[in-house]
Amino acid sequence: MRADPRSRPRALGAAALVLLAGSTADAVAQPAEPQSRLADPQAQAPAPQAQAPADPDAEAMISFSAFAEPVSISSLIDFVSEQLGVIIMQTDAAPLASATVEFNAPIDLPRSRLMPLLETLLAPRGFVITRSPEGIYTVSPALQTPVDFGEGEFSPTRVIRTPLLTPSSLKQPIDTVIGTDGAKVLYVDELGLILSTAPGRVNDAIEALVQRMTREFASQTLHRIELTHVAAAEAKARVLELFGQASQQTPAPGQAVQGAATQSATRAGSLGNLRDRLLIDRPTNALVFRGSADEAEQVRRFVAIVDRPSRLIVRRYYAGPTAAEICDVGSRQGLGPVMQAGGGPGGAA
Repeated sequence: MRADPRSRPRALGAAALVLLAGSTADAVAQPAEPQSRLADPQAQAPAPQAQAPADPDAEAMISFSAFAEPVSISSLIDFVSEQLGVIIMQTDAAPLASATVEFNAPIDLPRSRLMPLLETLLAPRGFVITRSPEGIYTVSPALQTPVDFGEGEFSPTRVIRTPLLTPSSLKQPIDTVIGTDGAKVLYVDELGLILSTAPGRVNDAIEALVQRMTREFASQTLHRIELTHVAAAEAKARVLELFGQASQQTPAPGQAVQGAATQSATRAGSLGNLRDRLLIDRPTNALVFRGSADEAEQVRRFVAIVDRPSRLIVRRYYAGPTAAEICDVGSRQGLGPVMQAGGGPGGAA
C-alpha cells in the first residue's frame, strides 16, 4: 500500500510538536542556570558563566569566553555588580557609554577578582574605582578621586608607614618608578608616614615599593671593623679613595665651603655609596659599616690594605726663619705636603 504524499507534511509537523514539547518539558524540569549574561546593547555576545566549584569551600569561578563582538563597559559594570551583589555608581557615565572591551581569548578567574579586573579595564580610559566606608563602589574620573579614609584595596586615601626610613627620601623613587600624576602624596618626616590620595592601583604600587625598600633597609646590619695602625678618619678617607670617592673633608676656618652643586657632581661621578654607610667610631678607633655580610667582607679587604704600619721616619731639623722657604722648595720637588705646627713662620715644620 503506497503512502499518501499529502499526509507526509502532517506527520512531520506532529513529530516537530512532539520534539518541541519534549524540549519544553526538559526545560521546565531542569533548574535554571544562574543569570550571568552581559546585556550588550551592540550585540548578544556569549555570556560569562559562573562555574560551581567541586570543593564546597572553594571560590566560584567566572568563565569569560572569547566574545564574537565587543562588550560595553557599562554592561560589564552591571554584570560585576550583579555577581558580587554590590552597588556600583557611575559619576560620569557618558564617556563609558560607547566604550567597549573585547575578550579575544577565554579566561577563568575567581569571583573575588572581578572588581580588580574591572579596575584594570577602566584604568586606560582614565577612570578609577573607589569604595566608601558604607561599601558603595564609585566609578569616577581619575582626576576626581575623593579623599576618603576607608579600609580595603579600593580606599582612595591611605596612610603608609615607613619604619626607620625618612618618607621624603622615597619621593624620588616613587615619582620615577610609579609616577604620581593626578595623585596627592604628602611625606610627613616627623611621623614617618606617607599620605596618598590616588587610585587603588597607584596606592598599591606605592605601598609595595615602600615595603620593598623597608625590607632592603632592614636586611642591612652593622659590622665593626677594628683598626690597628691607622686612625679611623684617615682609614675611611683612604678607603673612599680606593673606591673612587673623594673623602668629604671638614673645611678649615676661613676656607670656602664646597657648593651643593659641586658635591652633587662629585657624587654623581662615582658608582659607590660607601661614604654614607661607612661610619667612624672615634673613641675606639674603629669603623662601622652598614650593609650585608658580603659587602662587609669586601670593605674589610679594602681596610686591610690601608691599615698598615707607617714606614715613614719622622725627623726634626731646626731651620730658623727660613723653614717656610725650605718646606716650599721640598714640596715643589715632590717630597710631600707641608704641615706646619707652632703657629707661624719660624715655628717647627
